Amino acid sequence: MIVPLSASVITSSLCYLTQKGMSYLSTPVEPLEERVATVFERIRNTCANIKEMFAHLLGQRIWKLVSEVIFDNAWVSTFVVTLLLMITSSPMTFALFCETATIFLVVSFLSWLVRLGISNYLPDIGFFIACFLHPEFSTLTPRDLYVQLARRLMQEAVNGPVATDQRLDLITLMDIPEELRSDPLLSQHICPITRLPIRFPVRDTVGGCLYNSPAAFALADHPPQGLSQIQFNRDQLVRLQSLQGIIENRLRFHEEQLRRIAVAEFGNGIVV
Repeated sequence: MIVPLSASVITSSLCYLTQKGMSYLSTPVEPLEERVATVFERIRNTCANIKEMFAHLLGQRIWKLVSEVIFDNAWVSTFVVTLLLMITSSPMTFALFCETATIFLVVSFLSWLVRLGISNYLPDIGFFIACFLHPEFSTLTPRDLYVQLARRLMQEAVNGPVATDQRLDLITLMDIPEELRSDPLLSQHICPITRLPIRFPVRDTVGGCLYNSPAAFALADHPPQGLSQIQFNRDQLVRLQSLQGIIENRLRFHEEQLRRIAVAEFGNGIVV
């Protein structure tokens, strides 16, 4: 039993790494204006164009089935199928091939349903899993950054129309504060348009990229003149409530630390 299990783990791990590598390779890159795109960036853009071409050929529904249901969960199905084949040790026949393919598709679909349920309907569990998968998640931003952030937000409250009781409310901000952009979780998702951490995530259902909602909708409404690697319309953008919940939970975590340090630094006169 140990040998089949080990072989299944190795096979599914290779499948998972291959999946991530192909996803990375097919993600378009927008080169900086002051330099020419490198060979690797041109390869990634070419792969992204090929992926987009297949998406248009197959149609949105079939492409979603292939990319999100089967491809993204192939490593789980590979583990199950490999384990079953090694345990049974039966010679490959057409009937066995059909049964194996059916099991592969069913496991992929079930895995997709589980992941969809966790991400869309159980944001607290998704948030817990994110904490567990990222050991640096609980690492505090240095105290001086909290002090700097509190001072800046209070100054903006004095100079602008920010309510006194909301001046340290990070959830109401439209962008991730500059002081928190190096956060190990918030910095994982960078918008290709703004080059900043994403606050309100949306996904391009055709290209598969994540964007910050305001920038993405603005670009969709006013596409740039000439050629651009980033092209989509409003109908292709889907809001990711699960990821937004994780981002807002992280901002609440920082807000609690911010209010505690602001009181210690500036006294009890501050409204918390």
